[in-house]
Amino acid sequence: MAILAGQSAHATLLWYDGFSLDTEGGDYTPTTTTTTIDNNVDPPVETTVVNDLLGGQTGGAGTFLTGPWVQGDDAWVRTNSLHRTTKQGGVGQITPSVGGSVGDDPSVEDSCCNTSRNGVSMDTPWGGFTDPNGVYYMSFLANFGTGPTLHHRVIEWWNGAPDDGNKTLEFGISEFSGIGGGQQLALKVKDADSGNFTEVALPHHTAWTEIEGVTQFAMLKFDMTTSGQDVVSLYLNPVGDEGDNTPDAQIAVDKYLMTSLGTFSAFIFGPGEAPMFDELRVADTWADAQNNTVAHYWVPEPSSLALIGLVGAGLFARRRSA
Repeated sequence: MAILAGQSAHATLLWYDGFSLDTEGGDYTPTTTTTTIDNNVDPPVETTVVNDLLGGQTGGAGTFLTGPWVQGDDAWVRTNSLHRTTKQGGVGQITPSVGGSVGDDPSVEDSCCNTSRNGVSMDTPWGGFTDPNGVYYMSFLANFGTGPTLHHRVIEWWNGAPDDGNKTLEFGISEFSGIGGGQQLALKVKDADSGNFTEVALPHHTAWTEIEGVTQFAMLKFDMTTSGQDVVSLYLNPVGDEGDNTPDAQIAVDKYLMTSLGTFSAFIFGPGEAPMFDELRVADTWADAQNNTVAHYWVPEPSSLALIGLVGAGLFARRRSA
């Protein structure tokens, strides 16, 4: 609760969770585990990590969520926070990250396999006689990890328990289910009336080669109504007020339902670092959920830089000849 109170100077939040450990004044309890790594040396090298399983723990503060996290696969509260930066290293968070973050067991990174799925229930589910009529904003920091193995790195939310058959929203990249063609970020939303999903790929610099290892700030806006279509909008790394931004993806459905939300669902059966999730905010205004002041500066790949150089050389030559 102290963490939530600390935000009140500039935000009134329905929910805030920085996944802060109790050593940092938060809700989550760390444990120390020692893992033996088989690296063909005698004696084997042991690695000690401080973390804890997210499942079964209750954290965060506000009125939007309730109860403990339900664990489908391993997700850990890690000691390191995510920090919003650009590839040039500029920090742009309105409120600094606190405490920790959620990811897979760090002792098994860069090996096979990283798996995690977890969810927490909404205090008032969106469904049946509890359909909301209003606007909600949900923001978070997300780092999709590193390759070379991509497989499934998706933020999943559900109508029911955290399970494949209950998914109503997916944001990420997946070679398994084909989200984003397995190559770029996409948003996928289910219409509860028809049972059909609509998917929209995010257009700007969201290929794996451009998001790998880079922490992103995401804002989801839910326009919920009982008299028309529900609209889900996704803004990636928005800066400034809502009116200053255009959604990177927007999907309208006849009815959107959701009873629980999660961090990352990651299924990576090969080498690479697992994705991480942090700084969950839920609010009824944009300003209260906004936590980014710096644009996402895209750094072109070497081939793109070469092409830009050729174009520049051509323009220079034209000016000289003129």
